[in-house]
Amino acid sequence: MIVKPESTVLVVAGPLTAALERGALRSIRMGDRDLLTGIYAAVRDRGWVTVEPVFSRYHVNRGNDGFEVSLNAACTRAADGIDISWAGAIVGRPDGSISFSFDAIVRRPFLRARIGLCVLHPLRLAGTPLAVETPWGVLRGRFPSLITAHLPFSNVTGIRQDLRKTSEIEIRFEGDLFQMEDQRAFTDASFKTFSTPLELPWPVMVEAGTRIHQAVHVRTVARSRVPGAATRARRRRAHAQAIEVGGAHAPRPRIGTELPPPEVEVDGVVDALRALRLDYLRAVVDGSDPGPDIKRAADLAARLGLPVALGIVARAGDGGVARALRIVVASGMHLDRVSAFDTLRHTTPAPLLGDLRDALRREGLDVAAGGGSRGYVYQLVLDGVPPDVGFVEYPVNPQVHARDGRSILESVASLPATVTTARELGGNAPVHVAPASMRPLFNPDLIDGEAEPGPGELPSRYDHRQADGLPAVWTLETLAGLTSEGVSSVSVHEAAGWGGLIAASHGALPPMPLGTGSTLPVGRVVAAVTELTHARVCATSGSPTVAILALEHDQGWRILVASREPAACRLVLELPGASTRIAASSLDVGLVPWRPMDIVVRRRAALSLDLPAWSLGRIDVS
Repeated sequence: MIVKPESTVLVVAGPLTAALERGALRSIRMGDRDLLTGIYAAVRDRGWVTVEPVFSRYHVNRGNDGFEVSLNAACTRAADGIDISWAGAIVGRPDGSISFSFDAIVRRPFLRARIGLCVLHPLRLAGTPLAVETPWGVLRGRFPSLITAHLPFSNVTGIRQDLRKTSEIEIRFEGDLFQMEDQRAFTDASFKTFSTPLELPWPVMVEAGTRIHQAVHVRTVARSRVPGAATRARRRRAHAQAIEVGGAHAPRPRIGTELPPPEVEVDGVVDALRALRLDYLRAVVDGSDPGPDIKRAADLAARLGLPVALGIVARAGDGGVARALRIVVASGMHLDRVSAFDTLRHTTPAPLLGDLRDALRREGLDVAAGGGSRGYVYQLVLDGVPPDVGFVEYPVNPQVHARDGRSILESVASLPATVTTARELGGNAPVHVAPASMRPLFNPDLIDGEAEPGPGELPSRYDHRQADGLPAVWTLETLAGLTSEGVSSVSVHEAAGWGGLIAASHGALPPMPLGTGSTLPVGRVVAAVTELTHARVCATSGSPTVAILALEHDQGWRILVASREPAACRLVLELPGASTRIAASSLDVGLVPWRPMDIVVRRRAALSLDLPAWSLGRIDVS
């Protein structure tokens, strides 16, 4: 049958189940056990930006215990001459084996970082053993527990893992030597096995006519029968989602936002931003010419009545840090904290932190001095931080490698490990996440600058979905994941525009779907948290298909929940105490305000309610 690439097609290969989405296999499972997070083909440009495929053939044959998929796709981008076509064949067999083959031909020469197949391994494997086959023999080791910037395994031709006591999984690679990386370093919820080896130079010019063949073969070997795998999975999904809310254990983190770029017109958004009751404004300035951005930040912060968390990009000894702080003092800006990042490494070497502390003393500024990474967690782990750093700061975003909704929401599972790693690197110094954005607001891998967007398109730093519900769900999940680990603050998105909390005119970019000054769904989620100024975070436990952030305040509790599933679900909430009043509302993916949500069953310390698909719920209990 011919299906739409954006649809989700469930397929079966003997005891295995998987979901086919946009030419990728996702969530490969044996019963309730996740074996692989995904297998997919990727074309990455010279700056590691993924060039999305456009499918001309998408044919699926499904049986009760097997399937066949035939694909034809093209990855093109006129701005820099990328033009490559590929054919894919995915076959699932009754014996529990799956093969994915990829055959590509380059139609125009271009600079690439990577072309080929990738295999994603689930986060639950952290710290577990595996056997790695190489051309020189078998290596035995473990998936890393803490986030690593180094490759756990290289020159991989095969991988074997035990699955409980019932079976094992074998993965074999064809067409190149593969290697594994810890994708938590890029805030992805997986370990990835991929080619081409990173020790080879990149970017590489691929000439017209170049052919590329790769294949991945997955096989499960059962030691005993695994009954009813697909049935158990369906039953598991059908159950109500039980969530228990415990006692408060920590203040909620402070929440700020990023200074938007100068082309965003902020005059019409000040009132809406002030209504969000944010804790600070964050701005990153270039130490070689910091004046214009410091002025913009000082002006907007003064209008909002907020302090500024300042980042300065400079080199140790070049005077950039001192130059920026002199202008800060002259502007009258009230500082929240200051970090410094090296112009080339994007991290904070000890000499640069020393420059920052010296300049703060000279200017009589008594604020915390810190650093970390303005690139990815990868750079933070690779370079570390000085041992006496005042705080550790790093960004998160869900789209370094994939842009589909499922991957975006799954990425949140990586966040606790990023906080644990940052805290260990910083000797338990406070951890600030800045920024948390849908796309990387700064790309450390760009070589010659960002390609100009085509007519009606957005730059790669922005996502056209910023005005719909997906960023709202991701932001709630992100706040829930980070607050559970005790971060000190989170800087969410830009203040306004295509990367923002509030709709605004954004220079030459296409107009936003809402008028200037309108609060986007993501802004409504942020407001639901920030309006509780002195709230404390409650411990929660429950279903992996629902994200939850529970806050205790003077009048009771506010419980924010987000559905990660494309179907409605029933929530059963166990509250930490008896309630007298309950008000529930939901925010769906449409551009609508919070609206009432029916409570199905209510008891003194528990309630049940139905949460629509892909939506958020807000429950106020007193």
